[in-house]
Amino acid sequence: MYSKLSKGLLAIALGGLTAVSFAQEDWDQPSTLGSYRPVASGVNTWSNYYQDTAPGPINRDASSPVQNPVPQNSRIGNVAKPSSTASSSMYSQDCGPCGPGSTLNGYGASSSGCGNGYQNGCGPSGYFLGGSDCNSGDSGKRSQFGSRLFKSQDSCIDGEVQCGNGNSNFVAGVSALVFRRDYEDDRGMSYNSAGQYLFSTDADVDSMGGFEAYLGKRGCSGNGWEASFWSLNPSRSDVSIGSNPYTSLGGLTDIYHVPSSSSVLNIYNNADTHRLYRTNDISNLQFNVLRNGGTFSGGRSSYELLGGFRWFQFDEDMRYAAFSSYSGHPVQFNYDTNVQNTMLGGQFGGRMERCLTGRLRFATSMTLGLFSNSICQSQRMYDADTGTDALINAGPFNGRPYNYTSRKTDISMLGEMNVGGYFMLSQSVRVSLGYRALGVSGIAFSPNQIPYNFTDGADIQRIDSNGSLLLHGAYFGLQKCF
Repeated sequence: MYSKLSKGLLAIALGGLTAVSFAQEDWDQPSTLGSYRPVASGVNTWSNYYQDTAPGPINRDASSPVQNPVPQNSRIGNVAKPSSTASSSMYSQDCGPCGPGSTLNGYGASSSGCGNGYQNGCGPSGYFLGGSDCNSGDSGKRSQFGSRLFKSQDSCIDGEVQCGNGNSNFVAGVSALVFRRDYEDDRGMSYNSAGQYLFSTDADVDSMGGFEAYLGKRGCSGNGWEASFWSLNPSRSDVSIGSNPYTSLGGLTDIYHVPSSSSVLNIYNNADTHRLYRTNDISNLQFNVLRNGGTFSGGRSSYELLGGFRWFQFDEDMRYAAFSSYSGHPVQFNYDTNVQNTMLGGQFGGRMERCLTGRLRFATSMTLGLFSNSICQSQRMYDADTGTDALINAGPFNGRPYNYTSRKTDISMLGEMNVGGYFMLSQSVRVSLGYRALGVSGIAFSPNQIPYNFTDGADIQRIDSNGSLLLHGAYFGLQKCF
């Protein structure tokens, strides 16, 4: 069964999957993943006390084969604990869900019971099962990935786990992000007689800091949802070239600045300094529904499937400025190109988590989606002090101010991969550290909007959206289950 699940996981085409979750006990999963049945997986596990004969709740009447008769005065629901293998210190007085004062593998249990825990330990003595309460209701169902109660071989939560009182757990978290981005092919902007060059990629914003907020809910049925938002702080970089630079942009002879009675080409070629500025602003919002997939590798690894929608925003501004002390020329003349990429679409994927030690988990995830990209781009050449636009001085657009805005909708694809780990600080708190890479195709960059013909209004308004964006970097976070 586990080899089939492992092959099924690979067939999802997602490589290995991440994130907010925890390993489950071995299940024998029916075709409808709605209910899970415990399978005997070792000596002294509660699964060994009942034989699995049919999907759904286990028959607990007197005819159920019991290898070791047990007293009926201490139980979870209707399932008795075997006195010969369990320590009474592991139970609350009414054998509730690991009540106050009990411990599981050296971890203190919460005063409110197992329902606000993550995972504790590996193997038969430490899986997550159940939902917000294991005392009553919905017997025979298992919790999904991430919405777990603590389970120990010696605890009163063993074998079939019951869920009630809402049948769900919440997981909330925050993370710090430090990312970098890839850029377009170099676009030459300026050069000087000293052999120096200025390219569009020289204004590299380097590392970008940001934050992420996460909230998820998972129930005993194996279904749930999650929502997350992350944003990178608007980042700006600039670089300059001096020593009487010349512009590399051809065709500026026919763009005219009326107040100085000069072409834009003369303004740039008589400037003291050329400076290039770039700014980008990146945000992401997504919502997914979740479905528990099961376990493999002897129950030490678990996975879940997800699908939903994502909104992704990438805005970029580039300014190519000439600073001049030349008589009659503007002190600062700007050529601005700005783009806004607003993507909305559906995605699917999954995540996997593997228990390495009692406190350490390895996690990986992958998502892929198809998106509609609504793009807006604008271009303008103007005197920074007066705001006077330069004019096109040739062709069918003669006399038209060089100030254009255009829009189009294109198709983009977005894929995301996360690889990292979790360290359990307690039953309900863990920290994460990992690496994330996100790639986007069909995106517009500001330098790619520079036209071949500055006098052709149609060429100026043409939007080039053949770029590909790669974001990658580290994240560090804290999560709380409640």
